[in-house]
Amino acid sequence: MIPKLIQAAKDLVEKILDKNQADTQPVRKLIERVIVEKSRVTISLNKRELLQFLNHEEALGSETENQTADVTNGTLQIIVQSHLLRCGKQMKLILGTDASGSSAPNPLLINLIVQAKLWFAGLSTGKYGSLSDLAKEVSLDKSYVSRVITLTFLAPDILEKIITGDHSHLLTPERLRKACPLPLHWEDQRALLQV
Repeated sequence: MIPKLIQAAKDLVEKILDKNQADTQPVRKLIERVIVEKSRVTISLNKRELLQFLNHEEALGSETENQTADVTNGTLQIIVQSHLLRCGKQMKLILGTDASGSSAPNPLLINLIVQAKLWFAGLSTGKYGSLSDLAKEVSLDKSYVSRVITLTFLAPDILEKIITGDHSHLLTPERLRKACPLPLHWEDQRALLQV
């Protein structure tokens, strides 16, 4: 019976993930409620619909009617630890408790660092006569430009983690900007950014 249930579960996942499937009603019956809270997401599934999806009626046939009602009535709750994270103008829902090991590089983080390096290169080569000239050229506040330009001196290991995406999910462009001006000592940068 277990191999049948495993195969039925696989079929259910394929059905749920099938974007071409026009009939979403079975899935809508299955999921009773989704609650997104600050630290977790709770998904309530209808047990009867789940068992029907898994074609589990034959397994219930051998039980008494009262036992069957107990097993199939109510809901099954799936609780996943999570947290909300601001990413620019968007909010991102991060599932799981592990806040490290981002799956892909964040282009906004990379662009922020590239911008800082370009600004610093422009000052170093004389393209911009001063920080004020640079701020005018890019139409940004001088204090903002002077804080962000310190990202040029980011510790090499932190820079590598940002480029490869192997940094904490909590490291966002907003958090990186708020950390500016960065401490000069790399150990202090690591402690501040918690990468």
